[in-house]
Amino acid sequence: MSESKKTCADQVRAAFDQAPAEGLSYAGLYEKLAADGMDTGKAKDRINSSLRYLVARGYLLRTGEREHAMFRRSGTAMARPRLTESQRAERTKAKNRRRVERARAARGVTVGLRAAMIPKPVRAAPTAQPVFETFEQWKARGGKVERLTAAWERPG
Repeated sequence: MSESKKTCADQVRAAFDQAPAEGLSYAGLYEKLAADGMDTGKAKDRINSSLRYLVARGYLLRTGEREHAMFRRSGTAMARPRLTESQRAERTKAKNRRRVERARAARGVTVGLRAAMIPKPVRAAPTAQPVFETFEQWKARGGKVERLTAAWERPG
């Protein structure tokens, strides 16, 4: 079974072209597309997106809300906006600029994450510095020296 080369929007437009005078509801459109071989279960979001786009471009008119909405052709052709070379170049520059900014921002996030993974150096609590005094100062404070006898000086 070969896949159709038509996009979802092309298939939606073709469904409305087959019945230009009548309006189609969501259910009617899904039935028509299913009859043409489209898997409407998988393509539901794309179909709804195509409908919103076609209404916004003025190709379709919508009446009603939610499940009671009816769509019909407005009679105007599907016009695509044509850009001049300068407009196209400006759009390309803006697109590239946004792409570079996104990449730079992503790198910044990565660097930040890596920096967060580096352990911080542990700082030891400041210890009390020992107070040094000389032997003479200790003796002057009243320190007494004990003399222990060595093993060879002990009797017997």
